[in-house]
Amino acid sequence: MHLLGLFILSAVSIQVFAAEPFKFTCVTGVPSTSFAVAQDKEFLNVSVLHHNGVEYMPIFNGVITPRDLTEIKRQADSMVKLGDKTSVNFPMNKCSFYGDGVFTCYHGDKIKIDGEEYDLFAIHSTLSTVKGQGFEFKNRTVTLSVYVNNRRQQISMVYENEDCAFENEPPAQPINRARR
Repeated sequence: MHLLGLFILSAVSIQVFAAEPFKFTCVTGVPSTSFAVAQDKEFLNVSVLHHNGVEYMPIFNGVITPRDLTEIKRQADSMVKLGDKTSVNFPMNKCSFYGDGVFTCYHGDKIKIDGEEYDLFAIHSTLSTVKGQGFEFKNRTVTLSVYVNNRRQQISMVYENEDCAFENEPPAQPINRARR
């Protein structure tokens, strides 16, 4: 009888002390594009909010030349269909956490809007340090990668690290490229 009672007490203790769900938000000082992520049992739920409308959606990250403008316009026309607020899910078993708020998740939802297929390929957060003469600060980049009709596009936003808040981050894991 004591053994059964110990087992029941242990089972209750495990549930009471189970890890809280992982959550994070990144919001610029003057709101522009925000990411909010919350874990449930099986999924990482991702919400992207463009506070000033889709006309200000960050759809390109990198060097732009005049020749790129036509392609960027095509990408913009596809991405604005996602709307001011986009909510998607990524399976937790396809997520890896590396510490300091750095993580990657693959194989999110697949949705269809106005005849176009949106394959939510990945979400990831990176942390970089910028050093100069007499200063040092950290930037966090959050990127949602999407394939639209088999062409890779992204919503990518750079934040000051202080603009992001993390709760209950899972323990760091070794890099596992097999999860893709």
